[in-house]
Amino acid sequence: MSLDAEPTFEMEMEDDKGKQEEEEKVVSEDDSILSSSDYETREGLRLMLSFDPVSSRPVVQVQPQNVQKPKRRKRSKEKKKAYDKVKSKNSQAANQKAYKANQKKAKKLEKKPGEKEEGESKNARKKRLLRGNAHGVEVVNADEVMDKRFEEDSEELMVRDLQKKVQNVLREEGTEVQVVPDSSLLEDLLTKKVKDNVHNDDDEEASPAFFLLDLGTVVRKYVQWLSCFPRIKPYYAVKCNPDGVIVKTINTCGGGFDCASVPEIKLALSQGAKPEDIIFANPSKPKKAIEYSKKVGVAKMTFDNVTELQKIHELYPESECVLRILGDDTYSLMAFGSKFGCTVPEESTKILEKAKELKANVVGISFHVGSWCTSSKAFIKTLELAKSVFETAKSLGINFTLLDIGGGWPGFDTEDLSFREIAAPIRQAIDEMFDESITIIAEPGRYFVTECAVLATSIIARRERVKQPNDPRIVERTDTPLHEQQAAKEKEKEKESFQNG
Repeated sequence: MSLDAEPTFEMEMEDDKGKQEEEEKVVSEDDSILSSSDYETREGLRLMLSFDPVSSRPVVQVQPQNVQKPKRRKRSKEKKKAYDKVKSKNSQAANQKAYKANQKKAKKLEKKPGEKEEGESKNARKKRLLRGNAHGVEVVNADEVMDKRFEEDSEELMVRDLQKKVQNVLREEGTEVQVVPDSSLLEDLLTKKVKDNVHNDDDEEASPAFFLLDLGTVVRKYVQWLSCFPRIKPYYAVKCNPDGVIVKTINTCGGGFDCASVPEIKLALSQGAKPEDIIFANPSKPKKAIEYSKKVGVAKMTFDNVTELQKIHELYPESECVLRILGDDTYSLMAFGSKFGCTVPEESTKILEKAKELKANVVGISFHVGSWCTSSKAFIKTLELAKSVFETAKSLGINFTLLDIGGGWPGFDTEDLSFREIAAPIRQAIDEMFDESITIIAEPGRYFVTECAVLATSIIARRERVKQPNDPRIVERTDTPLHEQQAAKEKEKEKESFQNG
């Protein structure tokens, strides 16, 4: 080990005895090589012993304190070549050994994600295990793989914590909750319940139908939402399934609620929701509904025309009005068309000018791309429209603080489409268009409950019918979206007219 011009250097100690003796044989022929014992006896030198966690080798750092270094004698080319060869060989072997050990530890960490060293976070341990590749071996996407694994483990832990929280809250209120450790047991539970109902067929008070809710799925969907959209708070669309237990579950997780009527607002409040976590998302509301909202403190409400704005401002001037614009629903299973929302910029500009004249409290924009949207393009296109309305409002002196990106989220993943694939470009577009000062919410409905509920009923009769050509009473089951079916029919009509024409 040579003493160079730098004030610090490292002395490497290898486990391999044969290699160490070979190295010592070379270095002993050169007076410029000093052992650790030499430094321990020299006056004015300070020893610092540390341990390298990556290479698993002790490291001695020596710092001279105002002591003149010994003169260095030049090493012959043959000696230098032999020394470098031994040192390189030993260093490479040690680094390869350390690399294998680190990979083994990293694999173990994947299997037992909860384990960690005392005082060390899991993420820090992961980085410590995989940092550095002095041996030159490329670790392909090691950090990406571990980060993804770490993210999945974090989601799973969050799901478990929220499920326990929901379970405790429901049981405290007297709601019967049955814990099923394995999802495959749900089918057995359903079968057992059906048989029990059949046996109780003579009981007039017993209901032949029942509703099975998998609340674990609701919680898992909520955690997935937070993972994909950390900036966006979900406001569950109560109209999708106004079940009190579902509402209570989402409220316990921390979600808000999109209510379209007074009964829905009452349901959300009865399950513990705060008024500020409710948006009255109905562009056409009765006067009594607005008065009730004022009474209970539900301030956020949507509108899409001047008449509705004037009505809200007259009855509830302190309300937080949200202008609904017409979204792009061409990619949705159920398109809303022009039923809700004002056009941009023709109608939106006039409405904002009227709002300024009335001094109404308009706080933001909302939109809805239609039910079960199959493409992120619809959201991104409508986000661009919303951004232009934000700029128009700013030019009029109106300060927007809220963006509601609505519903339309798919209820389950398919081979061709997943929620995460839709969410990624939307999240990126939002981050690029709207800064952190803007509060962003959404109104998922089917997303939460499509996979969580099973309704079991009794079959009282059965009839077989052979379908006749063009019989409108019998509809063939298909997974093709309605707008694609309609487009296919129109193409078929055009083809027939062309052939006949």
